[in-house]
Parts: sequence; C-alpha cells; structure tokens
Amino acid sequence: MRRVVRSTLACVSFRRNYGAAAAAAPAETPDVDGAESTTEEALVSGLARAVLVGMTGDLKAARSKGLVPLARAYFDKNGVRPVVGSAGAYLELARGDETVVAEVQRVIAERSQVTRNLVTTELEPLWESDYACFRRDSPLLLSRNAELTAKIDRYLVFDFETTTKVSRKRIASPFDSDNRIVYAAWAHHSDGQPCVQRVAETGDWWCFPDLSDVDVLVGHNIKFDLLYCWNHPKIREFFKRGGMVWDTMYAEFLLRGHREGSLRLDSLALNYGFDLKDSAISDAWKAGIDTPDIDQTLMEEYNKQDVAVTRGIFRKQFECLRDGLRLPMVTGHMEGLLATTEMEFRGLYVDQEHLKELRALAKTREDEIKEELVQREPKEIKELNAQDDSRVFEFNWDSPNQLRCWLFGGSCSVLSAAKAPSDGAKGKKAPTNTKAQLTFEVGRAAVWKQRYGQRYIAPGSVVPGATQEVLESIRARADDEELRTLVELILQRRQIRKIDATYLDNFERLADDDGLVHHQLNHCVARTGRLTSQNPNMQNVPRETTTADFPVKACLTSRFGDKGVVIESDYSQVEVFVLATLSQDSNLLQELRMGTDLHCKRLALKEHMEYEEVVKLCKKVKDPVWVAKRQQAKSFQFQRQYGAGKNAIALNTGLTVAEVEELIDLEERTYPEVASYYKRVHSCLEDTSDRTTGDPDFGWYDAPTGCRFFFKKEDEGSMFGRIGGKKAFKRQLVLNHPIQGFAAELLFNSLGRLWRRFVELNNYGDRAYLVNTVHDCVWVDAHEDVAQQVIDDLNSILTAVQETFTPQGVQIEEWPQYRCETHAGRNMASLDLAYKFFSA
Repeated sequence: MRRVVRSTLACVSFRRNYGAAAAAAPAETPDVDGAESTTEEALVSGLARAVLVGMTGDLKAARSKGLVPLARAYFDKNGVRPVVGSAGAYLELARGDETVVAEVQRVIAERSQVTRNLVTTELEPLWESDYACFRRDSPLLLSRNAELTAKIDRYLVFDFETTTKVSRKRIASPFDSDNRIVYAAWAHHSDGQPCVQRVAETGDWWCFPDLSDVDVLVGHNIKFDLLYCWNHPKIREFFKRGGMVWDTMYAEFLLRGHREGSLRLDSLALNYGFDLKDSAISDAWKAGIDTPDIDQTLMEEYNKQDVAVTRGIFRKQFECLRDGLRLPMVTGHMEGLLATTEMEFRGLYVDQEHLKELRALAKTREDEIKEELVQREPKEIKELNAQDDSRVFEFNWDSPNQLRCWLFGGSCSVLSAAKAPSDGAKGKKAPTNTKAQLTFEVGRAAVWKQRYGQRYIAPGSVVPGATQEVLESIRARADDEELRTLVELILQRRQIRKIDATYLDNFERLADDDGLVHHQLNHCVARTGRLTSQNPNMQNVPRETTTADFPVKACLTSRFGDKGVVIESDYSQVEVFVLATLSQDSNLLQELRMGTDLHCKRLALKEHMEYEEVVKLCKKVKDPVWVAKRQQAKSFQFQRQYGAGKNAIALNTGLTVAEVEELIDLEERTYPEVASYYKRVHSCLEDTSDRTTGDPDFGWYDAPTGCRFFFKKEDEGSMFGRIGGKKAFKRQLVLNHPIQGFAAELLFNSLGRLWRRFVELNNYGDRAYLVNTVHDCVWVDAHEDVAQQVIDDLNSILTAVQETFTPQGVQIEEWPQYRCETHAGRNMASLDLAYKFFSA
C-alpha cells in the first residue's frame, strides 16, 4: 500500500521500507471514546465540582473540569447567558445560582464526612477480616496513639508571608538573600487566636511566643516556611528536645490515600467548609506587586486568615487520624519530611570546574553523533536536493514526527534553506519556511498489525511516535543491522542532550555562590508515596552512561574540599525484603535469613540444578554464559516486582515467553504465600470498592502501618476500542504499589531517626550533613574526621527496621533482617565500599 501526499513544491515517496521497524516496535491499541447524554442532576453535579475548583482561583483547572460547557448547557436551559462567555463570567453566574450553590455546599459537607468515614467508621467491617494488614488491636498502637494525641494537642500554627523574588527556579526562594520574611502569623494552642506581626527588614525576625509548652509546629506546605527559619537557634532548640511538625498538605495527601487532587490551602478550605481568603492579595502578586508594597492592613488580615484556616484544617485532620489510630503513621511520615527539609537546606556541592569539562565533552560527543547521522540522511532527501540546486532540504533528526514517519510510514513536512550564491561569495544558508511533503511508504500488513507503533497513554488518548520505549524496542529486536545502528545513534544523542539539559545545565544555573544546589524533594506527588524531585531532579542522576564517556556524578563532590567524603548508604534488595515482610512467605524469609542469592536460586530452579552448583558457576568460576543467565534471572525478578506481564518480561530480558512462563510457575510454587498475599490485596480492593467508597471504580488497601493506598479501576481494552469495555484494577499497580509504598514508609521513618541523630550531635560538630535521598538510599557529605562515625550510625539506624516500626504498634509476625551497603568516595561517581575506601 502506498500513501502519497502531494505538495505544490515536491512530493517524495520513501522507497526504503522500514517494515522491520514496525515489526520490532511494541504493538498497542488505540482508544475510541463514546458519548452519552447528560441528565439535569448530573449537569448540576458536574458544574458544582467545576465551580468548587474555580472558587480557589484556579480558572485553568476549572476549565479542565468542564466549567464553560457545563455552565453553558445548564444556563442555556434556563435562558440565561453572561455578557461575556469567559470562564470567569460563567463562574460568577454559577455562584449566584441557588441550585448550584446548594449542590456546592452539599459536596463540601459530603467530602468532609467521606474523609472522616474512610479513616474511622468505614474501617470497622474490614479491619478484622482475614486479609486486613492494618490491625487496630495492638496495645502498642493504642498506647502510642494516645501518647501522640496528648503531644499534638500542644501546637503552634504558623505562616510566613515573604518577598516573592524568583531565584534559581524557586518562587520566593529562601536561598536568595534578596528574599526575607515580611509578616509572621501564628496561633497558640492556649487560645487558638491568630496573631500577626510585620517583621523588620533587618535584625532577628523572631516574634513567636515561647515554644517551651509547644510540641508541634503546624503549617500548610510547611517545608516552605521551615526553610526560612531552619537555622534559627530557637527552632534548632525546639527540634533538639523532640519537637515535631504537622504539614496539613502532607496529612491531606495521606488521608486521601495518595489520590490526585488539589492540595492548595484554598481547595482544602472549601473541602472542610472554611471561608476563602480575599483574592486581592493573590491578584496583587500576579500583577507583580511585591509583599512589602501591598497595603499592610490587607496583608495582616490575609496572613491571619491563612493561620485560622490552617488551624481549622489541622484540627479536623487530627481528629480523623486520632480516631482512626493513624497518628503513629502520619508522624512517621512527618519525621521523614523533616529529614528532606534538612537535605534541601544543606544542598549538594557541585565542582564547577569539573562541570565545565563535562559539558565540553558532552558537546563534542553530540557533534560527532550529528555528523554520523548526517551521513545516514535518507536517500530521498538527497534525491530531492538533486532536483533543485538552489535549495537545501534537511532531515530533522530531532523531530519525532519525521522520525516516526520514516520508521513507520506517513507524511511529513521538511523545511528547506537557500544555498549560498554561486558567484564565489561566501555565506551561510538563508533560512526560509519553504516546505516539501515527504511520504514514507510501508507494507499494509505492518501498518494494520502494528498501528505505526502507537502507544496507549491514558483513557481517551493515543499517541504514535518515535518514543524512547519504541526506539529501544527496535534496537533490541530489529534484524536490520543498519537500522539498529541508526537507532542507537539517535538514542545516544537524545541521552546526551537529556543529561546536559536535565543535569549539567541545571547544575551550572542552579548553584549558588557557594557552589551548592538546593534541589527540591516532593512528598505529595507520587501515588506510591515515593519522593519525586525537581530543580534539578536528583532522584535519577546517572552514574555513568553507555552513550558518552563521562560520568555525570563526578562533579558532585564534598563541600569540605580535599578532606571531604561523600557517602551513600543503600538498602540491599529492599523490594524483596518488603515482599517477605508483607507476605510472610516462610520460604522467602528463610532464604533471606540464610543469605541466599535469590537470582542464583531462581536460575537453579529453571535449570533443574543444585543451588550450590549454580552459585559456583556464576560467582566463583564466573563463567560468562552463566553470569549472563544470572543477569537474566535478576532482570526477571525486577520485572516481576514492577508488575510486568510475561510478554514484556520476555522482551526486556531476552528470555522466550515459554521460559518466562516456566519461571513464573516455579516461583509461585516455591513462594506460595507471595501469590496469596497479592490475592489478598486484590480482594481488599474489590471489597472496599463495593462496600465503602461509594464509587465502584475505586478501592483501597491499608499497609500494616495504617497508610492507605487508593487504586482506580481502568479500562482493560480490546483490539478495536474500549466502548463498554470491562474495568479492572490494573495488575501492574496491584503488584507494585503496596511494595513501593511500604518501602517508602520504611525509608521515611528511617530518615527521621537518622535526622534525629544528626540533630542530637549538632551535625557531628557541623562536619556532616544529610544532603539527598534516592529511592532506597541516603547521601551524606562529611569531613573525613567524622566519616567513619557517620557510616556506623547509618548502618545501625537503617537496618533497625523492626526497632523503628514495632514501637508504633505495627504488627508483623516475623521481620527479616534488612541489610544495607555503604559506599564512600571523593565524588559520587567514584564510590567504593566504605571499608575499602578507608583502608586504601
């Protein structure tokens, strides 16, 4: 089948058939949306929810909720229209309609009650069931919950209004000396009345009451405020005597079971039935007016209202979590928040000289790859250029559209530029917007079966493209050597550009005058409860790459210079240990006790050999064939833990589907209680979706700590669309989220204990700092004089998982002994096992 698109300038059909690319690309199914009529009741309900979002001042989000079409449909029925059909006009019109206002008030009351029910009363039919993981009958849990109740009742709610200069991608950055606290407001537990004071431009800003009778500092998005006062002596003293924090934003995220939704203070105020703040202050900030220049009376009322609303939300959250016996869980997360606040405050030290060398190396390698790609320019482009000596058409290797069309078929536009004059004068090509239409042809069968490499990304949307995943699949599966080489070059170039833009460029632009990069660690984003990171993203910095001969982490060194040591302490196989903890599989627990190499064990099962013989071949003899087989078994394990299906595992490990099926069967027979655990999780989701949430598309699962995880049913899909398709809880998420979620809790609680140790020792005399956490590990920047003491504390605290959770009332019959490995070096790219580093 040939598809030709004609152009007034040129029409080129790519004769080169990359059916191999389509055959190697993963097949996906497009989506088809259906439409159904909207009843009057549903119209009002949808409009009320859009109005709720709009009332927080976020018109963009309100529009995404369908504010304009819903309002237009509703008011058209009543013959009413605003003068201007904007979102703001429809919002004001809706806020004046009695029916809509009544529905808004009903939704607010319902949300507040649902939040409480889901944490307290609705648990009663479930917590004693055979699949419940969170047991509320523990004397330790009851005792700890009561202890925290008394402590949290002694609170101080506070909030700062600051100057708003954007610096190094942070709004109102606390790390820019031009920013300062302008107003400080608070409410003490003794009377709960909001107070506010304008702070002098110079000198000590402290105006809070004495903290001697305060055990908890409360705020909304409290990390922002803490970073402004983190090093104040009275705050350090407060934490040193055991003071805690309560972030209403983070608490709400946990109450919702990590579900998506706005966590802005205005949104929570609506959900809990509190008055919204005057939008005049927000409007002034949007207009570029800085905080000190806004009317003082307005600012003071605004600041006091922030504190009053935050206090009200805090009290309601506290009551819900207290009655649901969730206070130990929430405070454990808040301790982790304190640790990440310390990490952001201390920052990571970047060696700027080495960074410049890495950037130059990246640029050189990128230029070399570009030259190699130019040599592989499609012959159709060359033929097109041969037809017209006055113009040059260029294939854009950065264009996903052109790459997609070339690999999978289709048409695309190619820009041309005028050539230099032919009279001997020198000059560059003059850019123009002249285009030619290029058409790539591909066999009909390949088009029909593979859908041009389309990938399903969300209900209701399909995107065809030369994505990273698709290109990696082609590189691994294509038989055409030239095609594989081409794709490898494209992937290398993308990787180098990504590294430069994401890390090297950000390391240069975001570093302060002391060479420190204050990254951001976010607690309220990932549905698993894991951290995310930004500005820059320090959760996924590559240690080394196969696409360039330079390690990105080499420029991450110590602020202590030649006497500095960077340390990384990482949990070993944490997902396996978590799975053993949650499933209580006797075989898995026994193997972890004995130190069994699980990858060799899995390989021994597959090959029907003795475990000891496989260990000898893989780890002592190090036979290349058996080392490769062990790597396949290791990849299989990680793929299974992340919920991959048998076809995906086969694709990513190089095993056949039959071999994958055999391994799955062997694994389920070897670890039967693991399979039973996953079935219990799924049963919990199905039961809760039917009986408690009021929405059959949602269900939830409680971890042994009491931390809740909501799951949403998704379309299972079919070859020709999803109209009327069956919905189910996605298998990948059911397998993955409980494990990742508990691993995140484990890390947060351990980080909290670790941070308390650093506070106790005054950061080892200000010679060691917590600076980052990546998934299951901790980074420390230390002076070599205290490095060994820091490493000893890291190992003892991180591995004491049972000692961390048991006092909180977490009931686990048998805990495996968690393990961690600690590495040290002069930079993050040259780490060695700690004992080797210090003995060298």
